[in-house]
Amino acid sequence: MHRSGLIPVEGHEGLARDPNTGAVINTNKSDFQKYKAVSTARKNFDQKIEDTAAEVASLKEEISEIKQLLVKLVDGINT
Repeated sequence: MHRSGLIPVEGHEGLARDPNTGAVINTNKSDFQKYKAVSTARKNFDQKIEDTAAEVASLKEEISEIKQLLVKLVDGINT
């Protein structure tokens, strides 16, 4: 038996099965810390993409407004 009654998963060092729930648990703290770091980096990356998409949408809207104003200005000059 592994610590806390966990059963080691054959062929997978650092993984153990909880006999009560059947869940496979990562018992390797180093691997877990790496997972958390990657997960946090991914969240930050996703947030930056979302922020950039919102900024691009805002810039598109502003450009559209400028184009409309230029059309009005040109129409006013031509009449």
